[in-house]
Amino acid sequence: MVEIKTIFFDLFGVLLGIDQSTIIHYVAQKIDLPYLQTKDIVMGEVFMRLERGEIGFKQYFQDLQYALPGGEKLNYDEFQLRWTSNNIDELPAVECLPKLKENYTLHIISNTSEAHIYSLKKQFKLFSNFEKIITSESANSSKPSIEIFNYALNKTGTTSESSVFIDDMYSNISAAKNLGFNSHHYTDYEEFNKFIISLL
Repeated sequence: MVEIKTIFFDLFGVLLGIDQSTIIHYVAQKIDLPYLQTKDIVMGEVFMRLERGEIGFKQYFQDLQYALPGGEKLNYDEFQLRWTSNNIDELPAVECLPKLKENYTLHIISNTSEAHIYSLKKQFKLFSNFEKIITSESANSSKPSIEIFNYALNKTGTTSESSVFIDDMYSNISAAKNLGFNSHHYTDYEEFNKFIISLL
């Protein structure tokens, strides 16, 4: 087995996020869809467009209604109320970064813009743990497209076999695995912690 030297982290849903569980659970119950399937849509590309400031909240809600099977069952006022009770913050996975940094080179691959990263760097100190931040804007490609992964490998001078990729979206994990990355599908902190302990 090739020695692991590099870890690529997804940003939203792994390191930064709102407490997604309450809003995802609410939507999943409303439309009778499994939790993980709901999460992939609610926190997917439409959410990233909202995060990047490309669309407003109402448009995000309407796009979700369209993307979700049974989305018409969602009520805007109710959804907004649950959403606004959450603020973006560091997630528990951030705690392990300094320790991982001692043994591995850390990078981020995120479907976001350079301007968005610039503004987040002013709010959160976690970015000091990372050498490179690969954005979909700089790569001109978004996860789960193979182009962004190849761009990240090229930019960081590493190989997929000597790298780990961590993401909360299964479609992204699947794409990374196909390229030879060692990977971890982030679903909860407890499982993630076990995975990290195996690396340390």
